[in-house]
Amino acid sequence: MFNENKLSESVPFFIEAKKSKINQINQRAKYWEAESLYLLENYKDALSKFIAINNASKSVNINEFSRLNYNIGYSYFKLKQYENAGNYFKNFLKKDSISDNLKYDALIRLADSYFATTNYTKAISTYKNVTDNFGLGADYAQYQIGMSYGFIDKNEEKITALKNVINNYQVSNLKDDALYQLGNTYSKIKDHKNAHIAYDRLIEKHPKSTFVSRALLRQGLLYFNDNSNMQSLMKYKDVAAKFPNSPDALEAVANARNVYIEEGNLEDYVNWVATLKFINITNSELDNTTFAVAEKKYLESKKGEDIINSLQNYIRKFPKGTHKIKANYYLADVLFQVKEFKKSIPYFEFVINEDTSDFTEDSLNKLSQIYLNQEDFNTALPLLDRLEEEAYVTENIIYAQSNLMKGYYETEAYDFATEYAKKSCKKINLMQLLAMMQKIIARSSFKSNDFITAEKYYREIEATAIGEIKAEALFYNAYFKNQQKLFKESNKVVQKLIAKYANYKYWAVKSYVIMGKNYYGLNDVYQATFVLENVIKNFKQFDDIVKDAELELNTIRENEAKTNNSVTL
Repeated sequence: MFNENKLSESVPFFIEAKKSKINQINQRAKYWEAESLYLLENYKDALSKFIAINNASKSVNINEFSRLNYNIGYSYFKLKQYENAGNYFKNFLKKDSISDNLKYDALIRLADSYFATTNYTKAISTYKNVTDNFGLGADYAQYQIGMSYGFIDKNEEKITALKNVINNYQVSNLKDDALYQLGNTYSKIKDHKNAHIAYDRLIEKHPKSTFVSRALLRQGLLYFNDNSNMQSLMKYKDVAAKFPNSPDALEAVANARNVYIEEGNLEDYVNWVATLKFINITNSELDNTTFAVAEKKYLESKKGEDIINSLQNYIRKFPKGTHKIKANYYLADVLFQVKEFKKSIPYFEFVINEDTSDFTEDSLNKLSQIYLNQEDFNTALPLLDRLEEEAYVTENIIYAQSNLMKGYYETEAYDFATEYAKKSCKKINLMQLLAMMQKIIARSSFKSNDFITAEKYYREIEATAIGEIKAEALFYNAYFKNQQKLFKESNKVVQKLIAKYANYKYWAVKSYVIMGKNYYGLNDVYQATFVLENVIKNFKQFDDIVKDAELELNTIRENEAKTNNSVTL
C-alpha cells in the first residue's frame, strides 16, 4: 500500500505491525508509520515518532535508521523550525557512509535553513560545499549564493556568483533567472552598460524565458533614464510586438507614451497605438464591457450554456478584440470542464496559434490530454514537443516528457522513448525540491515580517507554480504592489489571478480586497466601495476576508466623511 501511494490505508497496518514480538518487524513498522505520516503532511506527529525512534535506536541495527537525523531535519524544516532543522541536518552530515545525492541534498537543506533565518554568511559557506564539488543541485546552490550576497549588500560578490551560474553549468534551468538578476544588480549599482549586456544575453540565449518581456521593459526604462529616448522607444515597441495582450505589453505602451510626450510627439503615439491589434481605441469601451459580462459568468461558474453563449457572443462580436486570447481560452476551458472535448479543440488551437500568452502553456497541456485520451499520438506528440520547450511550470515539463516517452514508445520510436525516460528521471527530484523550498521560505518570511525575502520568493514561485500555490503567489504579488503604491499594476495581477485561478476561491476573494484598496489608492471611491461591499455581501464563508473588507470599507468611509465626499452606502 505504501509503495502504491495509498498512505492513509497503510498506516493502520504499520500500527498493527508494531505489536509484533519480532524486533526487526516492530522497529521497522515504527519507522514506516512515521514516514507515512510525514508524506501525509502530518509533520508534527511524524516528527515526534521519528524522535522517539531515534532516542531508542542506539542498539538497533536497522538500515532505515541511518537516515533518522535526515528525516527529523526535514520534519522540522516543514514545520518552519529552521534552527532545529539545521542542527539535525548537521548531525546527519557527520555520518561516514552517505550517498552523494543525500549528502548534497542535506547540505542544501542546511544552507536553506540558514537562508530562511537570514544567516546569509553561513548559508553561503554551506552552499559552497555543494558548488565546490559540483554536487546535485550545484547550480541552485550557486544561484542562492548570489542571492545571499545581495541580501547583505555585497553586489560585486553577487555578480560573480550569478556569472558562475551562467558560465559554469552546461545545463541549468536557472540561467535565465541568473541573467535577469544580473541585469537587475548592474542596474542597482548604476552600471547601465553591463546591465544591457546581461539583458541582451538573456533575450538572445533564452528567447522563450518569461523574463524576456521584463528585461526589455527594464532596458526601455534604463535608456529613458539615460535620455536615450529613441532606444527606449525601440525596446517598448519590441515588447508590444512580441508579447501582445500581455500585462507587460500594456505597460510598454504606457511607458512609450511618456517617451512620446517627452519628445513632444503625441500624434505619432496615437498613430502607433492604432496599429496595435490588442488596443482598440475607438471600440475599447464596448469591447471591455462585453467581455466583463462574459468573464463574470466564467468566474462564478465554469458550467452551463449561459457562460458558453456569453463567451461565444464576445468572440463573434470582437474576433480581434483586446481579450480575444483570454476569451478563446475561457471558452475552451469551460467546454473542457463539461467534457465537451471535441468542441473545445478549435478554441485551444486558436490560443496556441496566437503569440505566446499566459494561456498558451495550459492550452498545450489540455489539448495534448484530449489527443492522448483518444490515443492519437501522432497529433499529441507535436503539442507535447512545444509544451516541453515552452513550459515554465515544472509539472508541465515533467508531464510533457513522460508522455513524450509514452507516445514515442507507442509509435515505436524506441530511441526517443528511452531518451525521454532518462530525462524525466533526472529532472523530477531536483525540480520538486526547489519548488518545495521556495514555498516554505516565502511563507515563513512573510509571517516573520521579512517582506523583501517573501516578495522575492513569491515572485519566483509565480513563475513556476501551478494550482493553489500559483494563486497564492499571485495574491502576494498584488499585495506587495499595493504596498508599493503601484495600484494599476497590482490590479492587473488581481485580474490575472481571477481570470486563471478562480477555482481557488479563497485567494480569488482575498484578492478582491486588494483590488478595493487599489481603486481607493487611484481615487476611484465608487469602485473601491462597490468591490468591498460585494465581498462582504457574497463571501461570508471567509470570515477573515470579510473582516478585512469591512475594516477597509470603514476606513474609506471615515476618510471620505472627513472630506465631505459622497460615498455610496
